[in-house]
Amino acid sequence: MGQRRNPLAAAAELITAIEAIGHRNAPVGSMGVASLRLWPNNRINIPHRVVFTYSGTHPDAAVMSAMRREIVAAAAAIAERTGIAIEVEASPDRPAVDFDSALADLVETIATEQGLSTMRLRSRAGHDAIRMAPYCPTQMIFVPCKDGISHSEFEDCRPEDAVAGTNVLLHALLARANRVG
Repeated sequence: MGQRRNPLAAAAELITAIEAIGHRNAPVGSMGVASLRLWPNNRINIPHRVVFTYSGTHPDAAVMSAMRREIVAAAAAIAERTGIAIEVEASPDRPAVDFDSALADLVETIATEQGLSTMRLRSRAGHDAIRMAPYCPTQMIFVPCKDGISHSEFEDCRPEDAVAGTNVLLHALLARANRVG
Protein backbone atom coordinates (compact mmCIF):
# COMPACT_ATOMS: atom_id res chain seq x y z
CA MET A 1 0.00 0.00 0.00
CA GLY A 2 2.87 2.38 0.72
CA GLN A 3 3.99 2.24 -2.92
CA ARG A 4 0.52 2.51 -4.39
CA ARG A 5 -0.65 5.64 -6.17
CA ASN A 6 -4.39 5.55 -6.67
CA PRO A 7 -5.90 8.16 -9.01
CA LEU A 8 -9.39 7.17 -7.88
CA ALA A 9 -8.57 7.99 -4.26
CA ALA A 10 -7.15 11.37 -5.36
CA ALA A 11 -10.25 12.00 -7.47
CA ALA A 12 -12.45 11.16 -4.47
CA GLU A 13 -10.62 13.79 -2.42
CA LEU A 14 -11.05 16.39 -5.15
CA ILE A 15 -14.71 15.52 -5.60
CA THR A 16 -15.20 15.99 -1.85
CA ALA A 17 -13.42 19.36 -2.05
CA ILE A 18 -15.65 20.43 -4.96
CA GLU A 19 -18.77 19.48 -2.98
CA ALA A 20 -17.48 21.50 -0.01
CA ILE A 21 -16.97 24.54 -2.26
CA GLY A 22 -20.54 24.17 -3.44
CA HIS A 23 -21.85 23.96 0.12
CA ARG A 24 -19.88 27.04 1.18
CA ASN A 25 -21.49 29.04 -1.63
CA ALA A 26 -25.04 27.71 -1.21
CA PRO A 27 -27.86 28.50 -1.52
CA VAL A 28 -27.07 30.97 -4.30
CA GLY A 29 -24.15 29.03 -5.74
CA SER A 30 -23.59 25.37 -6.32
CA MET A 31 -20.81 23.06 -7.40
CA GLY A 32 -20.75 19.33 -7.91
CA VAL A 33 -19.49 16.36 -9.90
CA ALA A 34 -21.94 14.59 -12.16
CA SER A 35 -19.92 12.08 -14.19
CA LEU A 36 -16.95 9.85 -13.58
CA ARG A 37 -14.98 7.64 -16.00
CA LEU A 38 -12.31 5.16 -14.95
CA TRP A 39 -9.76 3.23 -16.96
CA PRO A 40 -9.60 0.37 -16.50
CA ASN A 41 -12.99 0.06 -14.90
CA ASN A 42 -13.05 -3.38 -13.33
CA ARG A 43 -13.09 -5.06 -9.93
CA ILE A 44 -9.44 -6.04 -9.90
CA ASN A 45 -7.24 -3.14 -11.07
CA ILE A 46 -6.68 0.23 -9.52
CA PRO A 47 -7.61 2.67 -12.27
CA HIS A 48 -4.71 4.27 -14.12
CA ARG A 49 -6.82 7.20 -15.26
CA VAL A 50 -9.82 8.97 -13.81
CA VAL A 51 -11.76 11.65 -15.67
CA PHE A 52 -14.68 13.51 -14.19
CA THR A 53 -16.66 16.61 -14.96
CA TYR A 54 -17.91 19.18 -12.53
CA SER A 55 -20.41 21.93 -12.95
CA GLY A 56 -21.11 24.96 -10.90
CA THR A 57 -23.10 28.10 -10.91
CA HIS A 58 -23.22 31.43 -9.17
CA PRO A 59 -24.97 34.58 -10.36
CA ASP A 60 -21.88 36.67 -9.54
CA ALA A 61 -19.14 36.01 -12.11
CA ALA A 62 -16.40 37.06 -9.66
CA VAL A 63 -17.59 34.55 -7.07
CA MET A 64 -17.81 31.86 -9.75
CA SER A 65 -14.20 32.60 -10.73
CA ALA A 66 -13.16 32.37 -7.08
CA MET A 67 -14.91 29.01 -6.77
CA ARG A 68 -12.97 27.72 -9.78
CA ARG A 69 -9.69 28.99 -8.34
CA GLU A 70 -10.49 27.05 -5.16
CA ILE A 71 -10.86 23.89 -7.24
CA VAL A 72 -7.51 24.46 -8.93
CA ALA A 73 -5.85 25.08 -5.56
CA ALA A 74 -7.42 21.95 -4.06
CA ALA A 75 -6.27 19.90 -7.06
CA ALA A 76 -2.72 21.24 -6.72
CA ALA A 77 -2.61 20.41 -3.01
CA ILE A 78 -3.93 16.88 -3.58
CA ALA A 79 -1.48 16.31 -6.46
CA GLU A 80 1.43 17.51 -4.32
CA ARG A 81 0.50 15.26 -1.41
CA THR A 82 -0.36 12.13 -3.43
CA GLY A 83 2.08 12.36 -6.33
CA ILE A 84 -0.84 11.93 -8.73
CA ALA A 85 -0.86 14.22 -11.79
CA ILE A 86 -4.11 16.19 -11.83
CA GLU A 87 -5.22 18.41 -14.68
CA VAL A 88 -8.16 20.76 -14.25
CA GLU A 89 -9.80 22.04 -17.39
CA ALA A 90 -12.30 24.80 -16.90
CA SER A 91 -15.69 23.99 -18.27
CA PRO A 92 -17.18 26.60 -20.57
CA ASP A 93 -18.76 29.45 -18.69
CA ARG A 94 -22.51 29.51 -18.76
CA PRO A 95 -23.38 32.86 -17.28
CA ALA A 96 -26.35 33.12 -14.97
CA VAL A 97 -29.56 33.83 -16.84
CA ASP A 98 -32.11 36.22 -15.43
CA PHE A 99 -35.53 35.58 -16.87
CA ASP A 100 -38.09 38.26 -17.68
CA SER A 101 -39.10 39.90 -14.39
CA ALA A 102 -42.52 41.00 -15.68
CA LEU A 103 -43.25 37.44 -16.71
CA ALA A 104 -42.09 36.21 -13.29
CA ASP A 105 -44.46 38.67 -11.64
CA LEU A 106 -47.30 37.49 -13.89
CA VAL A 107 -46.69 33.81 -13.13
CA GLU A 108 -46.47 34.55 -9.41
CA THR A 109 -49.70 36.58 -9.48
CA ILE A 110 -51.59 33.86 -11.35
CA ALA A 111 -50.35 31.15 -8.99
CA THR A 112 -51.36 33.22 -5.97
CA GLU A 113 -54.80 33.90 -7.49
CA GLN A 114 -55.20 30.13 -7.88
CA GLY A 115 -54.42 29.63 -4.19
CA LEU A 116 -50.96 28.21 -4.78
CA SER A 117 -47.86 29.06 -2.80
CA THR A 118 -44.90 30.48 -4.72
CA MET A 119 -41.16 30.68 -4.33
CA ARG A 120 -38.65 32.20 -6.72
CA LEU A 121 -35.79 29.85 -7.50
CA ARG A 122 -32.61 29.92 -9.51
CA SER A 123 -32.25 26.84 -11.65
CA ARG A 124 -28.94 25.44 -12.78
CA ALA A 125 -30.58 23.06 -15.21
CA GLY A 126 -29.93 23.82 -18.88
CA HIS A 127 -33.51 24.09 -19.96
CA ASP A 128 -34.48 25.32 -23.41
CA ALA A 129 -35.65 28.45 -21.60
CA ILE A 130 -32.02 29.44 -20.98
CA ARG A 131 -31.37 29.35 -24.72
CA MET A 132 -34.55 31.30 -25.51
CA ALA A 133 -34.16 34.03 -22.86
CA PRO A 134 -31.93 36.30 -24.99
CA TYR A 135 -34.54 36.31 -27.77
CA CYS A 136 -37.92 36.55 -26.05
CA PRO A 137 -39.51 36.95 -22.62
CA THR A 138 -38.95 33.64 -20.86
CA GLN A 139 -39.89 32.06 -17.54
CA MET A 140 -39.93 28.60 -16.01
CA ILE A 141 -42.63 27.19 -13.77
CA PHE A 142 -41.65 24.50 -11.30
CA VAL A 143 -44.05 22.33 -9.33
CA PRO A 144 -43.43 20.53 -6.05
CA CYS A 145 -41.77 17.12 -6.22
CA LYS A 146 -41.52 14.50 -3.51
CA ASP A 147 -38.62 15.27 -1.16
CA GLY A 148 -37.67 18.26 -3.35
CA ILE A 149 -35.95 15.97 -5.87
CA SER A 150 -36.12 17.04 -9.51
CA HIS A 151 -34.10 16.33 -12.64
CA SER A 152 -33.51 12.81 -11.40
CA GLU A 153 -34.92 9.39 -12.07
CA PHE A 154 -36.27 9.63 -8.50
CA GLU A 155 -38.38 12.70 -9.30
CA ASP A 156 -41.99 12.14 -8.29
CA CYS A 157 -44.58 14.79 -9.02
CA ARG A 158 -48.18 14.27 -7.92
CA PRO A 159 -50.71 14.57 -10.76
CA GLU A 160 -52.55 17.39 -8.99
CA ASP A 161 -49.31 19.41 -8.76
CA ALA A 162 -48.66 18.86 -12.47
CA VAL A 163 -52.21 20.02 -13.24
CA ALA A 164 -51.76 23.12 -11.04
CA GLY A 165 -48.51 24.02 -12.82
CA THR A 166 -50.14 23.46 -16.21
CA ASN A 167 -53.02 25.75 -15.23
CA VAL A 168 -50.58 28.47 -14.19
CA LEU A 169 -48.86 28.11 -17.56
CA LEU A 170 -52.19 28.20 -19.43
CA HIS A 171 -53.37 31.35 -17.66
CA ALA A 172 -49.99 33.05 -18.14
CA LEU A 173 -50.13 32.25 -21.87
CA LEU A 174 -53.69 33.56 -22.12
CA ALA A 175 -52.79 36.73 -20.21
CA ARG A 176 -49.85 37.42 -22.50
CA ALA A 177 -51.82 36.59 -25.65
CA ASN A 178 -54.69 38.87 -24.67
CA ARG A 179 -52.68 41.85 -23.47
CA VAL A 180 -52.98 45.16 -25.20
CA GLY A 181 -49.82 46.85 -26.43
